[in-house]
Amino acid sequence: MDSRRLVLLFCAVATAVVLTGCSVTASLAPYWEEAAAISPREFIGDWSCTTGSDSYRIKISGNSRSGMAVRIEIIQTSKNPDRSFHGQWVPLDGMFTRIGDEYFLSVAVAVEDMLLEAERNSAAVWMLGRFFFLLQLTPDGDGFKLRFVTFGTAPENGGGWTPVGTTVKLKDNLVLNSTAELQELLKRREYLLDQTIYSVVRCREPLRQAE
Repeated sequence: MDSRRLVLLFCAVATAVVLTGCSVTASLAPYWEEAAAISPREFIGDWSCTTGSDSYRIKISGNSRSGMAVRIEIIQTSKNPDRSFHGQWVPLDGMFTRIGDEYFLSVAVAVEDMLLEAERNSAAVWMLGRFFFLLQLTPDGDGFKLRFVTFGTAPENGGGWTPVGTTVKLKDNLVLNSTAELQELLKRREYLLDQTIYSVVRCREPLRQAE
């Protein structure tokens, strides 16, 4: 499979996960404006993350379109020899912020760049949904721990999602609150953290592009 088809495949998978109901919520609005972001300088570089089934090489670099935004590139490799998966994610746009004592990272698919890599007209970006996900960062030794933030709980046996607070606006697992409202929810700690914890550590070898 060539790189252009692989990019489109990952975009389709990511969108399907959002729309069919993963364990965390996604927002239709950004979590904050650039004026509320913090410098990403300490996060720039190459990182690694290992789970029970996969390993991830992560490169965080500055985004030329914004002094506060970052570009995130991820290469995922399966640890299962029978699966032997090795592939590059669609590039992500990210932004860091600090609210009180907590650090957060907001990420979304870099849709315009995804279209360009697939040699498609970037003007078609309006036809693709752009969803924002939020992670909480906790410093941990040479790296940090990541946990997805959610503003609702998934139904156990049918039914709809349950918002964590009376001012949270949910449609299934999509958060409909505005950016200003989301900032207030974070300040009041009206959110939950996903149970899965990802440990991310710095690595010395630079990330190499997937074949």
